[in-house]
Amino acid sequence: MTEFQTILLDTFKAFDRFCDEHKLNYFAIAGTALGAYRHQGFIPWDDDLDVVMKREDYEKFISIKKWETYKISHFLDGEFPEPFAKFYSTKYCIWENKRYPVIVGPWVDVFPIDLDDSIHPHTSLQNEFNQTRWKYRKTIEYLPWGEIGYDIIHLRGLNGWIKLIQKVSMPVMKKIYLHKLKQLTNKALSIQEGDLYVHYGSFPDRHERRFFDEGYDMLPFEDTMIHVPKHIEDYLSFKFGPDYMTPPPPEKRFGHHSAYYTNLIEYKTVKDILKEKGHDFGTDKVITIKSIINTLKRKKSY
Repeated sequence: MTEFQTILLDTFKAFDRFCDEHKLNYFAIAGTALGAYRHQGFIPWDDDLDVVMKREDYEKFISIKKWETYKISHFLDGEFPEPFAKFYSTKYCIWENKRYPVIVGPWVDVFPIDLDDSIHPHTSLQNEFNQTRWKYRKTIEYLPWGEIGYDIIHLRGLNGWIKLIQKVSMPVMKKIYLHKLKQLTNKALSIQEGDLYVHYGSFPDRHERRFFDEGYDMLPFEDTMIHVPKHIEDYLSFKFGPDYMTPPPPEKRFGHHSAYYTNLIEYKTVKDILKEKGHDFGTDKVITIKSIINTLKRKKSY
């Protein structure tokens, strides 16, 4: 295992204990389930852990924000950009996507699954959820004043002014889209009937109920055990095709996550990271606002 996978395995063991303590059921899915079946642990080049929970368990899961040295974050908190939750260690520091200033540690991704109907699927709800999610993501982007000021003063195009309008409107639009997402989530909660399981807002797969309604199986995962869906061979064939036991060619063996900043020694805040990278929030903001005002004054004097 890599150093990251070793820490990630510790995080998973904590997650498993957490679920046992709070009587929550989970199911490893996607590459995590494939790794358990094909490799008895991580796929050697994988860099995350994915599980699902039925909606009732998921709602209980996200209601618990902290546990030991671990935290649970989800997108309805108003900071996290993805439509699921993360269980992560607070001992380490990962800023995954520069556009979204969210600091986590090595994590387990936890997706909620809801019932849907194969004959009359709620595709309109799925589409509305996705559209609102992407609008919401724009309201929590990292958009520093320095970048806005540079675009306005030096590039002198519309782009800087568009960013300024976006920056100023972010707090209001965030509340609007967050409220809409909560309404859509409540609508999904009210359905909970059908012959398939679906995850609103992320992967498009529609799973047969038998994978998750008949309990779970246990498979070895490194030096521990992990829950996987029932009928695991059928699930993996559905997810990856009949050749799921054949690894991809070497050129396709890579993880799908990258990080703007990683520190596997200690936790740091967004502000700490930006200072380390040569940014200064306070000075940047004051100088930029003054510069924008001066630019406007100069334009008026022409």
